[in-house]
Amino acid sequence: MKVRYLLFILCMAGVLFSCNNAEPLRDVLYFTGTEKTPVSKYTIDGPAEIGVTVSASCLADIDQVINIKADPDKLEAFNEEYGKNYKIVPAENFILSANSVMLKAGENVSEPLVFSLTKNDDFEEGVTYCMPLTISDVSGNLEVLEASRTIYLV
Repeated sequence: MKVRYLLFILCMAGVLFSCNNAEPLRDVLYFTGTEKTPVSKYTIDGPAEIGVTVSASCLADIDQVINIKADPDKLEAFNEEYGKNYKIVPAENFILSANSVMLKAGENVSEPLVFSLTKNDDFEEGVTYCMPLTISDVSGNLEVLEASRTIYLV
């Protein structure tokens, strides 16, 4: 019985002291919906508008200004990593409603940024198109979750 008690104490001590260098939890910003995958898929027949928001893992304590840009340079690495052959949406075929969004103090989801596909009549039949949008920087006190810094609108 004493051996079992001693083993139990040793195991508990190991558990308590083995987690001392774990990374601390921190609050972050990320594109809404990218918690499991960075891809957001849409099926369209013509011009369309897609709203994109940025979420925080907490209520923001101050206003956060989040700068977002179209980032076509990310598509090649994405295609390689995921075994895809997506083509970039040509710059003349879309408009972003703004270059930044605001996440107001006391909230955890930003106002939407609208990606407007203005035309698709020159798209190739049977080809899937993609536009990566990236959080380029933030004015505020929250960091960006790197795994969710870019959303791929497919």
